[in-house]
Amino acid sequence: MATWDLDRLQRTLVARFAEYVDGFGQLAATGIMEPGEWVRDYAKLWSGVIGDVGEFLLGATPATDGIPTYSVEVAPGEAGTVRFVVPQAAFPAGAETVALSIDGLVKRGGARVLTAPRHMRLEPAVVSRLDRHSELKIFGLRDVVAQGEHYRGIVSTEPAGVPIAVLDVAIV
Repeated sequence: MATWDLDRLQRTLVARFAEYVDGFGQLAATGIMEPGEWVRDYAKLWSGVIGDVGEFLLGATPATDGIPTYSVEVAPGEAGTVRFVVPQAAFPAGAETVALSIDGLVKRGGARVLTAPRHMRLEPAVVSRLDRHSELKIFGLRDVVAQGEHYRGIVSTEPAGVPIAVLDVAIV
């Protein structure tokens, strides 16, 4: 079974919708009014989306072998910080800085996602080779999380999407 991460799922879904819209536009431009072609493309879109989401939910353990994990415990009504170090290998050849991103923190089981800017932000989001430290600030959790929940997210470089850190947040 393939391993998926949230970023890959999002890219796949956007690509599917873009392909569908492009096909829709081509059909409209040719003036084809045959409902069978429109329905076929629509069914193909949703079949692919359901398959992608199903595979994500069944195997939503991101491939994180060899990527350092950084953990923090946060109380439901409190803020927290996860500090991490960007490895030298994350910097493109000759680059003095690298941009970072995180799609969100996914609750174990996949039911809830904490996202930026509402619940978190990376500081700094652009890291230099001279100071490779960054941190994820977590906030706004009151009435959103519950004690005993665990959240996990992957920090990646932009635009290459190279995973550099796994962030694990336990709600205590």
